[in-house]
Amino acid sequence: MPTLKSADAEIYYEVHGAGFPILLYAPGGLKSEVGMWGGVSPAYPNGFPWMDPREALSDKYTVIAMDQRNAGRSTADVKADHGWHTFAGDHLALMDHLGIKKFHVMGGCIGGSYCFEASISQETIDSFGSNMFGSDFVFSVTREFVKGCRTPLYLQPGTDKPHPAHTSTEIAELAPNVEVQKDWRGPEFLQESIRRVHDFLARNTPK
Repeated sequence: MPTLKSADAEIYYEVHGAGFPILLYAPGGLKSEVGMWGGVSPAYPNGFPWMDPREALSDKYTVIAMDQRNAGRSTADVKADHGWHTFAGDHLALMDHLGIKKFHVMGGCIGGSYCFEASISQETIDSFGSNMFGSDFVFSVTREFVKGCRTPLYLQPGTDKPHPAHTSTEIAELAPNVEVQKDWRGPEFLQESIRRVHDFLARNTPK
């Protein structure tokens, strides 16, 4: 089982395919783990209504999937000063471990979250919660950051309470270099979604 070990965490990851690297941040909210990319659940007995990049993209790319700290098979300490920067540290440490300097990122839901499974004081939980979810936008960055972000973005808008449509609309209006796929949720859109994501990556992968 491939695992990245650091001073305060053990991060489980998988590597699929070959080509320019893509680092995945899985759906699942506070349970952002590899298995949320593909499979079934009580809510989706016929399979998740989104692509599994491990299969859909690994024919042309090196696809790296991971369990975020304290989700799935990953474990880590939890401290009051932890926040988005803590997860970013895990991501960069993993890519350094794999010897990768440039890579695409792809995520669904709140990929940088994790599942609380340890015995933690309420004070620590409250502080961590404020660090992670204390804003009214996308939590990890500000509107000004998105407005100034020149990196090409591909957006499949949210449509439900955990992924509010108004936030996706704001991102689409603010980001200067964003491509939006309005219809993507559901099996009838899956192949078109895969085609469009492949096209976007092909246009924006360094040669």
